[in-house]
Amino acid sequence: MLRLTTGLAIALAVSACGKSTPDDPDTELDLLTEFVPGTTGVEADDASTGTVPVSWGGPDIEPVADRVWGGLGVVITDLDCTLWWELQGESVPCGDCTFGFELQAFLLDDTCGLGASDIAFQLEVNGGNVYGFYNYWGLATYGGGVLTWDGLSDSYYGYRYYGFLDYLY
Repeated sequence: MLRLTTGLAIALAVSACGKSTPDDPDTELDLLTEFVPGTTGVEADDASTGTVPVSWGGPDIEPVADRVWGGLGVVITDLDCTLWWELQGESVPCGDCTFGFELQAFLLDDTCGLGASDIAFQLEVNGGNVYGFYNYWGLATYGGGVLTWDGLSDSYYGYRYYGFLDYLY
């Protein structure tokens, strides 16, 4: 029987220990589509760069004026459950990276029953990848003020990190 302490489970849910190279999303991602029903298109703010499609499927998130906003989903594949957070924050300088964001994440739902809570962290885009808590969270797609990411990690449990940010404000 699988048994986790709340602190360990939350730590596992929000970071992928030691993951430094991206997985090939074409080979494993199709196995997880059942965990994220539906796809919605988010209209980009800059028509010249087009629309970046956002695969969400989580609870509704209302746009926030004058802030970076979006959503974060963490699927724990071994437990067949998902945690969702609403993201709000601001762009910050980040040295050699493409984008940097200081974010507050407000828990929307925890189907894992882990007792997860609100969190604060820095999200960075570097080399076409997204990193949270300094760990790989997926491949980045961005344009028109919208950033998306999706990736797999197979640390202690199997995780899928995915989300989106509207970063024009």
